[in-house]
Amino acid sequence: MPRTGVHDVICTTCWQLRATGAHTDHCHCTYPTGQRTIAERERLLACRLCYVCGLAIVQGHTRWMSLLCDQCRPCAREVNTRHGWLVLPIGIHSIVNGVGFRANPEPLPAITLAQAVAFHDQLQATMDAVGAAHEYGHNLLRTRCERLGLTGTGNIDLDDYLAATASAGDTQERAWQDLLLLLDSADVGLWGQRPDPSG
Repeated sequence: MPRTGVHDVICTTCWQLRATGAHTDHCHCTYPTGQRTIAERERLLACRLCYVCGLAIVQGHTRWMSLLCDQCRPCAREVNTRHGWLVLPIGIHSIVNGVGFRANPEPLPAITLAQAVAFHDQLQATMDAVGAAHEYGHNLLRTRCERLGLTGTGNIDLDDYLAATASAGDTQERAWQDLLLLLDSADVGLWGQRPDPSG
């Protein structure tokens, strides 16, 4: 659903949202360069389309932001629970995806080498999954826009994209059916190998 007072377009170079108006969102192509504080970087985190359905805007501007819309988030949690590990990332921060570390209270050391290695591996797998989710969402958006005949004319107005998807019968349910078929077609996680249960 479009945002009030903001003109959203889909950049056909990086397949991210770009917005002007009441708030400016930068896509990857227009992201300002230079050193920034964490707070400044957070303010530059753009809103995006849900990477599973590609039909709803996910609000940005915080490291705790989700990668999924309100309708897709519970379904992703259910998939993750069914598989017993992070198959579909929920957000961009590791903690949003259930990956964190709590140090031992006492005595020292606060963390053992085995704990540090396990946390590193979980963190790396989470970041890989988040990166792959971005790629999946961009590919979904690109192929859908190509199928709908929206490419080749520069950036795509979000209102035009949403109207075309509605006319074509693209729904969140259909997007989930496609994703679940993909998950069921391989005995691996969507983004890579199933974790070693002995690890």
